Amino acid sequence: MPDVVPPESPEVGALLRRADDGRKLAKLFAGTQLAPEPGEALTYGSGHAALRWGYLNLAGVYGWLWLTNHRLVFRSRHPFGPKVVMAWPLEAIALAEPALNLGIIPSRLLIALHNGERVILDVGPFPFGRRRSWVRAIDLAKDQAKS
Repeated sequence: MPDVVPPESPEVGALLRRADDGRKLAKLFAGTQLAPEPGEALTYGSGHAALRWGYLNLAGVYGWLWLTNHRLVFRSRHPFGPKVVMAWPLEAIALAEPALNLGIIPSRLLIALHNGERVILDVGPFPFGRRRSWVRAIDLAKDQAKS
């Protein structure tokens, strides 16, 4: 399966997860209302992410964030917290850009959708290099989905 993110990119390659078969992708979708689409391949992922909302975007839930050649998916992982599974098709994403937590900590990723919604994700932890590599990975996936 072709990778969306070129392996020669050092920052992006650090988080790149290759899916030689569908087992890893099926495991990520297991227990959710989502299922892998035909031809969908895992291209990028992180075991640490937090979906944020509320006043100053301080409320949130931790989980996994992954990118396929069709969509960006978040799945919560805390056994006692809210069960959250969200997916955003690549064609629905207008913009992905690095953002600041509380205006000073460079650990967030802002996803702007074509319908006007904004999604805030913490993609830390220290060091904060992952947010820029996520932006590159999403942009590359969107470009490849168009072609």
